[in-house]
Formats: sequence, structure tokens, C-alpha cells
Amino acid sequence: MGKATKRHKERAIMGRTAFRAKAKEDPFQLNLFDPPSPSFQGPISVDPLKLLSIEATSDLRTFPTERTERATIIPTQIPPLEGEYENVENASAPSLKNGSLPAWPPAIITPKPGPARNTRNYRITGQDALGTGGLKSKCRDNLAALTLLKQIKSETRPATDDEKRVMVRYVGWGGLPQVFDAYNDKWLAERAELQNLLTQEEWESARATTLNAHYTPSVVIDFMYAALRRFGFTDGRILEPACGLGHFVGLMFEELLPKVQVTGIEIDGVTARLARLLYPDADIRHSPFEEARLPDQFFDVAL
Repeated sequence: MGKATKRHKERAIMGRTAFRAKAKEDPFQLNLFDPPSPSFQGPISVDPLKLLSIEATSDLRTFPTERTERATIIPTQIPPLEGEYENVENASAPSLKNGSLPAWPPAIITPKPGPARNTRNYRITGQDALGTGGLKSKCRDNLAALTLLKQIKSETRPATDDEKRVMVRYVGWGGLPQVFDAYNDKWLAERAELQNLLTQEEWESARATTLNAHYTPSVVIDFMYAALRRFGFTDGRILEPACGLGHFVGLMFEELLPKVQVTGIEIDGVTARLARLLYPDADIRHSPFEEARLPDQFFDVAL
């Protein structure tokens, strides 16, 4: 009879419910598996505050050679998710008595505030002077923002603070339909520069926005946030169904900023990309609002 066959016969005689263990550091026997696996047999070392280690040898009938494995069991309370709780008290490790682990004592937990949100979003101030200047000046601001957008896209990087200060002055084309008028020679140079910055699809989209791209003035945004404060809104999820460049994000009241999650929907692709660079911590989506896929009963406020 070969060694492997003899070993299998001896193992069968032991029976599938037999499991023998010897404690190296403790004087008692531990039966860890019921029914145990007949392929595990070996010495067990116990340290109640560290690890329970099993040195086991197992045989495979289809591959009759021995191999040594190590299994480790950590007798500890399942910890909370990282960052979920802090100040866990009265949770000292138990000791082994009569071969069994006692119940853990109750833990006193203190909820830990979540991380502050919107830390990378641009903050609009009075120095940005939004909406000031004549038509030609606003057009130059638009062209400067688009030039930066094209450069940042080619370099695949986030925008710097200085670049954001330029991009935030983008006003769209709602007040500048002259740029798209092929018969208006006064805007010939601006029209040629804009065509050089945009693809044909982006050009058509920008021309279509001349009918509705009128951004909300900052004074109106301030009044709307004041109304939210009066209604008792202090934190939650905000939906901006036509966010434009994202002025509602950039002018958000300071007490809301670290405690809200903002989702903005913008129909124009160029404007949406500018908004993402200005407000990387907001969820800015390029889509008509009527086609946006949004969960039911998810948002607390729509602005």
C-alpha cells in the first residue's frame, strides 16, 4: 500500500466529524469546527489579544501530496468603517475563560462629522465684478475663458485659481447675438476668433443659447439663499436644473458650503465644461434638463 493511500485510509478511519487540536500556549482543547473539515489537523496557538493561528496540513485526493497552510482568526470586535465613528470607549479586549470568548462590553460611540464638502470650488467675490463692462468687453471675457478652456483640455489638468478668475467672467452669448450675425461687420474679428475656438457643433450650440443664456444676477442668488435660510434648510442635496456657469455654487452662503451636495444640469457643453473646472466638487452634467437621469426623492432643494 502506498503512503498516500495509507494516509487516506487513516484519515477515513478518523471520521468526518473528528477534529483534534492541541493548544500550544493554553492547557485546554478547542473544537473550532462542527462538523470539522477532515482535511484540517494540526497544533493551535492561542493569544486572546492578538491572533488565533492554525497550522494545518491538508491532502488532496486528486493530487496526493502534502502542503502546509496557515489560517488566522482575529478575535476582535468588528470595527466601524473608517471615518464613521470616533471616541470608541469601554471596548477593551476580552480574556479567554474556559475555552470561550465572553461577550464584548457595550461601546459608547460618538458620531463623527463627515468631511467638509466643496473645498475646491471657486468662491465668487466682489472683486470678480460679474456682469460689468460693455458688450465688447464681455465678448473679450468670453473669448479669454474659451481660450483657457481649450488650453486646459489639451494639457489634461485642473484649472489654477488665476485661471478660474478669468473663466468666472464668462457670461455666455445671451446678450451677444451680434457675434453670430454674418452680416454684422462690427463683430467680424470677434466672430472669426470664436469660430477658431469652437468646433462646428459647439458653434451651433453657442448660437442656440443666444435665446436663453441669461445668467442669474448675484443679488437674486443672495435673496434665494436667504429664503432657504429662513425656511430652515441647513444641509442636504441641492439641484440646479439650469446651472449655466454655476453662479449658485460660487455664491453659496458660507454656512451651507461644507454641508451640501450640489448637482447642476447644463444644456450647453462648453458652459458645462467651464463650470466643472470652476466647481470640481459639484456634480455638473451636460444634458437638457428634461433628459437628465435623476433619482426620485433624492434632492432636498431645487434652485
